[in-house]
Amino acid sequence: MKSMSKKKKKDENNILKDINAMLGIDDAFLAPDALLKILFDREKREKLFDQMREYFNYDLSYDWFHEYFQKEHADRKNNKQDFTPNCLGKLMNEILDPGGGSFHEAACGTGGLVIQTWNSIRLKTTPWEYDASSVFFELEELSDRTIPFLLLNLMIRGINASVVHGDSLTREAKGAFFIQNFDNDLVAKTESFDRIALRVQKTHSMHHIPKGLFSVGYYSMFE
Repeated sequence: MKSMSKKKKKDENNILKDINAMLGIDDAFLAPDALLKILFDREKREKLFDQMREYFNYDLSYDWFHEYFQKEHADRKNNKQDFTPNCLGKLMNEILDPGGGSFHEAACGTGGLVIQTWNSIRLKTTPWEYDASSVFFELEELSDRTIPFLLLNLMIRGINASVVHGDSLTREAKGAFFIQNFDNDLVAKTESFDRIALRVQKTHSMHHIPKGLFSVGYYSMFE
């Protein structure tokens, strides 16, 4: 038990360095761009997903990047960014006790609340009865640096979602992403990462996002 405790403490102290190493960078400032490029490269993406799941002991129940992003990338001065602690997200879901259906969250950050909601719903059923298509998240996020981490969090868990990259107040937008768990798996298996689809739509306003974006079939930019 003593050795396990030391190992856990070591992982926590070195998480920044370890994540940077997995992304192939030596400066956390480069992380968002490096991660986004990896997400669009099938071979590199699958390798990264395997590394991260093993590193975090296959525990998908919380946002792995909360501390990393809060320390290295949160823009408190300009965007007043402070990300919801995992413990608070868990408490909120225990109180609300969400079921299936659609959920909307503006300024969703790296997806901490989304992950807690998804985890709460999937634990209410058995792995072979869980229906990933019964849950859909409509998300909005402003920060360029946050979007890649949000997309990774959604994709590695096989969470169906639309992500609008824009300002929730002015409704100005840079683009939108649609993520679909094509195989309807509980989580995305390594061999089916190429079937977690991501469609990108460029737009200048949230009011101009085509309705078809939220009802498309399988689109892949990862061939």
